Amino acid sequence: MFLHRLMVNLPDAPNRAKILKVLLTKEDLSPDVDFDAIASMIDGYSGSNLKNLCATAAHRPIKEIPEKEKKGRAAALAEGTPTSALGGSADIRPLNMDDFGYANEQFNVLLK
Repeated sequence: MFLHRLMVNLPDAPNRAKILKVLLTKEDLSPDVDFDAIASMIDGYSGSNLKNLCATAAHRPIKEIPEKEKKGRAAALAEGTPTSALGGSADIRPLNMDDFGYANEQFNVLLK
């Protein structure tokens, strides 16, 4: 049981950028990813919100794989060539700014 509450201010833009860099250290990022730009578009987010934003953004490229497989199979059938299976980590594209914009939109929908 906790006896004390600590009030912690929300991180400002420079600190949000630092938190994002830590959260995304192991992620494959596109050169267009700008931590300062992301931090400025997510004013008022807590550290927990930032973690959820990063998770949502990171899932977007993974969700694209089944569609890529479907298109690949259709193209292979049309050409009469064997199909190749996708699904390895090499098939996952790097995260880009659009992924973070998408994640921010999803998060804002949840807040409404």
